[in-house]
Amino acid sequence: LGVSLVLAAMLLLLPAAFSRDGTGKAATTSVAGYFTALGLAYMLVELTFLKAGILVLGDAIRAAGLAIGGFSFFSGIGSAVSGRWESERTMRWVFVGIAVCVVAGFVLLSSAAGPLLARGGAVRTAAFVAALAPAAFLMGIPFPVAISRLAAAGGSAIPFAWAVNGFFSVAGASLASIGALWLGFRWTVGIGAVLYIMAGLLYRRVGR
Repeated sequence: LGVSLVLAAMLLLLPAAFSRDGTGKAATTSVAGYFTALGLAYMLVELTFLKAGILVLGDAIRAAGLAIGGFSFFSGIGSAVSGRWESERTMRWVFVGIAVCVVAGFVLLSSAAGPLLARGGAVRTAAFVAALAPAAFLMGIPFPVAISRLAAAGGSAIPFAWAVNGFFSVAGASLASIGALWLGFRWTVGIGAVLYIMAGLLYRRVGR
């Protein structure tokens, strides 16, 4: 964890410090908080689903492929349609939807793990993808929508936003493993859901 954080800081945050345009608007607290929450939350949720998938599917490689591929695919669709969801009122419901879908999907998957183990691989695979798909779709919306808002405000904060999100995505990958070990899957995914709610509270300040 320590090595990954140091390398991420050197490669992501340090260059961003030199990309500011001198206006002082790039490193705002709201931008930092928002993209920190997104980076941490996405990785906590994705990797906790991955670990739950190992239990359900009984195959670490297949679980990793379905979790990483599934989140990337459905989040990509969410990003593609995110232009329709930019209003603050709509985004408020998007963040609530993410929290609900994350918790509901994980709880349903965990509760059904026993019965699913008696089913064939195709049924377990379909159930796993169905559990993550709604959350993954909605999780693809907040990042591009916020970048669009920053661009409309002049764009000076965009390099900083990318750097902060990248840094905390690296941190989140390590923290997801630590959280699952010390707190358990449900607490870890619950923290991810809470972070999305926190991001939702900061959204209206992004680009202002």
